[in-house]
Amino acid sequence: MPHATKMTALAMTLALTLAAGVLAQERDSDRPDRHRSGHDRRQQFMERFDKNGDGELSDDERREGFAAMKKEHELRTYDKNEDGEVTDDERAAVRQEWEKRMADRREEYRQRALLRKYDQDKDGELNPVEKANLEADEAAEKAKLAENTKAVVKKYDADEDGKLSKAEVAAMQKKIETVLAHLREIDTFVRTQRAAGDRSLDKLEGSIRSYRYNRGGSNQATVLRSFGGPPGRGGGR
Repeated sequence: MPHATKMTALAMTLALTLAAGVLAQERDSDRPDRHRSGHDRRQQFMERFDKNGDGELSDDERREGFAAMKKEHELRTYDKNEDGEVTDDERAAVRQEWEKRMADRREEYRQRALLRKYDQDKDGELNPVEKANLEADEAAEKAKLAENTKAVVKKYDADEDGKLSKAEVAAMQKKIETVLAHLREIDTFVRTQRAAGDRSLDKLEGSIRSYRYNRGGSNQATVLRSFGGPPGRGGGR
């Protein structure tokens, strides 16, 4: 490489290095000092609630401070008419607003997932053929759910009346929890083996994780959800 070319390359490298350093400094200067921010909040808390000014917070001062901050948080969150009080109606309204926002977000994610799976021409919407594919899959899933429900009801329907009572749902939940407890023991063993350098059981750990995610297998978990969840949350009749 000619000497001039080497010098040019060296100059460019140096310039890029200096530019990177300047950008890094700018980014660092834009970042809030988290440690400092936390220290400031603690100092403000101390100044506000250290009633006797001894530089320390007693148990009573700390409890009073936390109670006051909780009250302020509730007012900011729920007190829509700003009258200094939080009513049950205001709490309910905020909860409904939050639940709607979360439902809208879940629906947005669901629609994106459907487009990723069924929008074959990538035009951002489902044409008649793509909709037909979606409807076929939904029908198959519905049929599978009905089949799973029937199988699980038959397995746990002790009195054979064709439906699950609260006691029968509780028995199913107890069995699932027992299985999950055993799987946790196995999972701990697998992790111990991995820590020792043995990765031969990694595949087993993946199966355990999938089973635990489904809370005992897709059939039982799906049926539990169809009955309103575990006993004590509306499950069973």
